[in-house]
Amino acid sequence: PGLVVPSLPGRWGTFEKDVEYEPDPTGAEITALWRGFGGLFVFTSNSTFLITPSATVGSNQTQGFKVETINAQVGCVGPSAIQTMQDGSMVWMSYDGFYRAAMGPKNTGLQIVKISDEIERTVRNLNRTRFRGVTSVLDKKSGEFRCWVPDQNRTINNLCLVYDGCGWRRRTDTQARAACSTTDHRGYSLVAGSALSAHA
Repeated sequence: PGLVVPSLPGRWGTFEKDVEYEPDPTGAEITALWRGFGGLFVFTSNSTFLITPSATVGSNQTQGFKVETINAQVGCVGPSAIQTMQDGSMVWMSYDGFYRAAMGPKNTGLQIVKISDEIERTVRNLNRTRFRGVTSVLDKKSGEFRCWVPDQNRTINNLCLVYDGCGWRRRTDTQARAACSTTDHRGYSLVAGSALSAHA
């Protein structure tokens, strides 16, 4: 559960013998993977790593990867708790709140900043035992990050926390089990679950 095994370039599902990476030296289980900033973000529950190509040979064939620790204290709760914002930054949910990763001014490096201080009480009251099942989507029309979480002692994601890039608001009109957005020109946000009112 703590290993990443790359496939051969252009040959998904075909793996080179004995090539594997264990980003966390403690062998912690990987909780999420996400593409961004020229590489693959690998999360455990308590840490964040970035895997990038270490060399390119001939016709864009990649040979080897390097693993970099981005943050040894911030992880991700699950595979559906991450989205890439319209400005290219990444937003995700950790066990102690929400974080945003973006390049620093004048390309001073990748910076991870906590963005959920204003909803700290709400985050503390969530059902931590159900965090692996949270789900999120980026609304392409509004640019909002929407994350459905289990509030209080609920076992289903009954609260939607909405981040617009500056602040937060709440929605309680939907219980969501999964969410995604279409890749066509319409950019619809699709949510699987139960609608609790006519409000959309």
